[in-house]
Parts: sequence; C-alpha cells; structure tokens
Amino acid sequence: MKRKIFIFLLFLIFIFGLNCKKREKGDLISVCLESFPSTFDPRYATDQSSDRVLTLTHRGLFTVNEKMEPVGDAVCSFSFLSPTLIRIKLKNDLFFSDGKKVSSDDVIFTINSILFNAPVSPKRSELEIIKEIRKLDDLTFEIELKRPFAPILTLLNFGIVPSGCFFDPDRMPVGCGYYKIKDFKRGRHILLSENIFSK
Repeated sequence: MKRKIFIFLLFLIFIFGLNCKKREKGDLISVCLESFPSTFDPRYATDQSSDRVLTLTHRGLFTVNEKMEPVGDAVCSFSFLSPTLIRIKLKNDLFFSDGKKVSSDDVIFTINSILFNAPVSPKRSELEIIKEIRKLDDLTFEIELKRPFAPILTLLNFGIVPSGCFFDPDRMPVGCGYYKIKDFKRGRHILLSENIFSK
C-alpha cells in the first residue's frame, strides 16, 4: 500500500508540480494543489484538494480497485448476512497517528456523527440508507440498511475519525492513514510527515 501512496505522490507531482519550486535540501517532496483544502475533516470534505490530502492522512472502510470494485481498506473482512445486513471486521493492526488503536467505536461514532450531528455533513444524504449500526466487539460491527442498496460499500470510503471527535473548523482530526499533518498555514502550505504507527 505504501508503494501505491508513493506512486500517487509521483502522479500529483507530475500533474500539479510543474510550477512548484524545487527544494534543494532534505527529504521533502513538494506538490502543488489548485487550491487550499476547505477542511481537514473527512466528514465534511467536498473539494478535490481536501480529498487529495485526506487520501494520505485518513483511511476509510473501503476503497475501490482498478475494476472499480469495493475492496477493504480499514476492513479485514465483510459479509452480507442478508440483503440489508452487513457484518464487518476491522484490521487488527490499524492505528491513528496519535497511537490509539482503531476500533468499532471509532467507526460507529464517525458514521453516526455524519448522520446525526451538527453541522450537517454533505455525506448525510448518502448514508441515510443506514438504519442502525451495532457493535459486536472491539473490531466487529454490523450495519443494517433500511432497504437493499448495492452501492453502500463504495459510500463507506470516507476517513475514520476517533470516537468523540466532534467537528471543529480549527481542529485537524487525527487519521489512520500513512501520513499525518505535521503543520499547515492556511493558504500557504501543508506539511505532512509519516504516521509511524501505520502499517
């Protein structure tokens, strides 16, 4: 996966880095974005620049492969127990950049905060198909849908945030991606560093 992240960074450099200044020292890679991200909270991101940064700093339950099929990202395994009931198990070695292990509580909190908390998340309408989320253990939970909905897995691709992390426009929620935001100055720069707890 880290190889994919590296290839993604190279792609960004090729597309957006033509007008960027080269750094002469250090192990930094400079990438230019068309605009500064509107937010660092994956529950509220709608613009392309935010998505590009959050892809590096956060991980969702699922992502898509080259065939555009949903595959597990933070998920170890999943199964449809019925057309409206999905059982999901998280990977056991997934950690936020502050060292806290990712658990079912974090996923349930993230989804419920999108569905019920203020301000209204732009992802709420997509997830209103969810009737209930039930915790089975620290890594396993079930999602019950109001009705069968084939694209549900592809909608669960937004970044997971820690339980209790309510929206704050001046706060950067920690993620479980391969990188973390070390520093930023709005409108100027974003400095990423490796998430040393990431596998």
